[in-house]
Amino acid sequence: MIRVRSHAALVLLALASVMSSGLSAQGSTATVRVNLPVTDLVATLSLSTDLTDFGTIPFTDLTTGYSATQGPMVTVRANHSFTVLVSAPNPFVAPDPKPVSDMMWSSQGDPFVGMATLGAELVSSSTGASLSRPVDFRVLWGFSSDPPGDYSLRVDFTLQTGG
Repeated sequence: MIRVRSHAALVLLALASVMSSGLSAQGSTATVRVNLPVTDLVATLSLSTDLTDFGTIPFTDLTTGYSATQGPMVTVRANHSFTVLVSAPNPFVAPDPKPVSDMMWSSQGDPFVGMATLGAELVSSSTGASLSRPVDFRVLWGFSSDPPGDYSLRVDFTLQTGG
């Protein structure tokens, strides 16, 4: 059984201030000037789940060389530029050493790429956005390199902000 634990990095959370002034009455019409300065940078990152479970790996996955499953939906909301990185900072917890690159990831039909200990770009925006991206995982298997046992890997999704 493989479990992938995901950690979302929540970076800036801020408040917008509201100031109103200049109330004047003209007959039955009231006029209010409202000043809404958006001076704070706001960015959030959330995951649809913090655990992706591959279940028991069947013999057919060993013969094809990999197991595949749907990972989390990654959602970002920001009012300024951002980048979301995906990485696996530590090796697999496994019966025998297994490189993090044996965990592959993809988003929105892109080709699968091997996980790295340094962050790879999942999505970015130069102006801010509210968007969601699905992440899919594959784990590479080898008869001679992967004995029976439990395997787990921590996968981090990190929100880096600009502005």
